[in-house]
Amino acid sequence: MLKEYLEVVNGVATGGVFNNNPGITIEDSWVEITNEDPQPSIGDSYDGSVWTLTQGGTTDEERLESIRNERNRLLSETDYLALSDNTLTPEMATYRQALRDMTVGIDLDNPIYPTKP
Repeated sequence: MLKEYLEVVNGVATGGVFNNNPGITIEDSWVEITNEDPQPSIGDSYDGSVWTLTQGGTTDEERLESIRNERNRLLSETDYLALSDNTLTPEMATYRQALRDMTVGIDLDNPIYPTKP
């Protein structure tokens, strides 16, 4: 199972890592992101138990990076469906393409993610 961690320095998420290698040592500064979490990203605050989302940052570049991070996370959830031994349904192919295309002309204050079929 693929796990996602965010590195937290001085209460702020500064970087992320995906981990599916049990031999990798998880540092104390890395916080595992679970499905129950509100899907934090770089720039969000963490007090040791609760995430405070900052809308992905204050600059347009930071907000776009946050949107791309969430988009990439959503794509990674369906990557296994696109492997050569699977047949990707047209609906799933459309969903994945919509995720890839969503940052073109996006409203950074109100990003709308496609609905997973």
